[in-house]
Amino acid sequence: MNTSTFIQHLLERFEIEHAKRDRSGVYGFTQRLMAYNFSKI
Repeated sequence: MNTSTFIQHLLERFEIEHAKRDRSGVYGFTQRLMAYNFSKI
């Protein structure tokens, strides 16, 4: 799997999880990570 294919699959996964409001996968992880980093500012 090359980089562009991986990024495409990752973006598709983001869209699916966001549409379903799924907080257990990649989308939820990045949301928690960004919230943690924001609170450190």
